[in-house]
Amino acid sequence: MEGLEYIFAADGKLLGHVGDKDNQMILVTSPDNYKAFKSNRISLGELVNQRSVSVLKMPDYVKSNIATTVYRKVRNRAATYNLYNGKITVGQYNVPPVYEWAKENEYTAGKRQGDAQTIHNPFPDENESAILIYKFNDNYAELAFALQHEDLHAYLKHDKNVISRGVYELRVYMGLLKSPFLDKLGKSKNGELDQFKDSYKSYLTKILERFSRNKATIQEINLYKKAKKAYEKRFNVKLGTFEGTNVVIEKKTKNIDKDNE
Repeated sequence: MEGLEYIFAADGKLLGHVGDKDNQMILVTSPDNYKAFKSNRISLGELVNQRSVSVLKMPDYVKSNIATTVYRKVRNRAATYNLYNGKITVGQYNVPPVYEWAKENEYTAGKRQGDAQTIHNPFPDENESAILIYKFNDNYAELAFALQHEDLHAYLKHDKNVISRGVYELRVYMGLLKSPFLDKLGKSKNGELDQFKDSYKSYLTKILERFSRNKATIQEINLYKKAKKAYEKRFNVKLGTFEGTNVVIEKKTKNIDKDNE
């Protein structure tokens, strides 16, 4: 692990980063240990291997502190919603009532590492949202991307101009195309980038299916065109549909199905 870490204190303060920015594991140590490293009183190896602990071994309240710090660094500055209790919820720490509902209904069963969710109701404050992390991710880039994802959900959920589920989800994914962490997902061993691409194309497919049943709104159709072009530009590919279906796929040829343009 040496040389590939983001170093945090237990209170969530980011002490520093060492090593390759493309490999960003999260470790926790004391400020005194980090000062000793910076003043050359201990080596990087000692800091990382003897005086630091993986964030995965820390209690939920420490994970919550760290996730909240990362969230504040990467959130959408235009967002005006209120974060539940001012913190990212991790596991059972800082638990909102809706999380208890989720546990009772086994909503968390089968959740992958890094999986998160935004919950908007029920809260007395209509402008409030809770962001929950079910299984903490110790990779900084993946954690930051997941928090950006949930932040966009919360931000757009309170946007009165979003009038359908399809528009809501596609706008979230279009926003994530601009994330500086997206390229780093391609280096992930968890297949995060492929999962992102599959989800993006699935929401394009859903709008096409609505269009085929004459149920798609003008807003959905216009956004579909923009979202499709944005994806093609970001990943330098062409999108079309699987023969005889509305399923959106990447085309390897230069000729793209124009029926859905």
